[in-house]
Amino acid sequence: MEVAQMSIWQIIDDFKNMPEPDRRADKTIAEIIGMREKVVGGTQYWVLGEKLFHRVPAFTSSVDAAMIAVEIAGPVKSGGVTFGLSPATATVNDDEYCEGATPAIALCVAALIRMARGK
Repeated sequence: MEVAQMSIWQIIDDFKNMPEPDRRADKTIAEIIGMREKVVGGTQYWVLGEKLFHRVPAFTSSVDAAMIAVEIAGPVKSGGVTFGLSPATATVNDDEYCEGATPAIALCVAALIRMARGK
């Protein structure tokens, strides 16, 4: 997925149809939320604000990592995610239910939709 060449809605559709976690998709989320690569003391990191990550967080496979994207998308007052069902669903702040192959992907879809709508 090349972020510069795709609209946010195309990326959202790709995430909705993603059959499993994908490291290239993780990099796409990283770019969208403003992470950048930086070399510190000869070591390459991904930077988000003041936080340094040794590699791009696994947004599409880790609920904890996906929550980073959700929180970047805007304030979180409430939310929910299903586990054990396929497709998984997620909602943030009583917005629409978003589907994904995994709970983390569903959260990524919710975050992307919030970003696209400016919430």
